[in-house]
Amino acid sequence: MKIMKYVPLIAVMVAAVATAGVVGAEDLCPRFEISSVEEPDVFNHAKYSAVKTTDLRVHVVLPDTFKEEHVISLKFYTPAGHLYRQIDVPVTPEIGREGTQTRRLPGYPYPVTVAVPEITRVAGELAPSIEVRFPVGGTSIVTSSLYGMWRVNGMVDGVELRCFRPMSFGIGQ
Repeated sequence: MKIMKYVPLIAVMVAAVATAGVVGAEDLCPRFEISSVEEPDVFNHAKYSAVKTTDLRVHVVLPDTFKEEHVISLKFYTPAGHLYRQIDVPVTPEIGREGTQTRRLPGYPYPVTVAVPEITRVAGELAPSIEVRFPVGGTSIVTSSLYGMWRVNGMVDGVELRCFRPMSFGIGQ
């Protein structure tokens, strides 16, 4: 009878030991920094000009816990709060790896290139990161005047993480 009292505790301890050392999506907290192609070393402007900016560069800075391949998804929301575009990027943990690999992702008709992190200076800090381009000039942002405050959220392996802070940026004429 007394052992039954400890069965739930034993189950929790076994689960903790079984998953020790395994890093899931919920344990990863990449962060975003944004610059433009035209000003690659100036980060996180409050507002970018759609006329003067061809692409925004979203730098995804990877944490030390990034030890296996994951898919990082960036969701870009318009000033009205509508999903404008989602970009899914498979990322290897092998910093500076040579060669190009691809991976099939659900919903993509062709294989997607696996991003290779590089140690770069992002917002004054040397860190492993990847760069994701977000086209601005010559897109429907300009033709439909989608000006105002935009937001980008992130997911890892399809999981929206609470630690992933959304990033806001403005786009004007």
